[in-house]
Amino acid sequence: MKDRLKTLRNVLDLTLEDMALRLGVGQSTYNQWEYGYHAPNAKRIAQICTTFGVRRAWLVDGEGEMFEEPRGPELSQAVRTAAECIYSALRSSEKQAFLLGLSDFLTRSRALMQDVDVKPTKKNDATITIDALSEEKDD
Repeated sequence: MKDRLKTLRNVLDLTLEDMALRLGVGQSTYNQWEYGYHAPNAKRIAQICTTFGVRRAWLVDGEGEMFEEPRGPELSQAVRTAAECIYSALRSSEKQAFLLGLSDFLTRSRALMQDVDVKPTKKNDATITIDALSEEKDD
């Protein structure tokens, strides 16, 4: 399992610290899993699978595909709704930073969320916005 944890982390382009934070464990705990000193318990395995959309059979036994099939439009809608709620609550000065962070998240999570509707705001620009957020909202 240690090699698959490392593979997952590399595919998602996350650091050891990022993985630990996202899973709510200490970095030393995650390091022990990835280096093979200890294995995550069943609860943590389920959490890893849920958090990153990984198939349990792949994580535990190396069987099948790494990621679950995309969950379709309901995932896109959930991400869109959450982003709209957060965006609407921000001050004008915070909105650009939010969009940049969202862009980074969507770019890193492309393998998990292939059906999210995103578009570049400018040609050759790494900034990505969700259609509903591309228009500036009043404070």
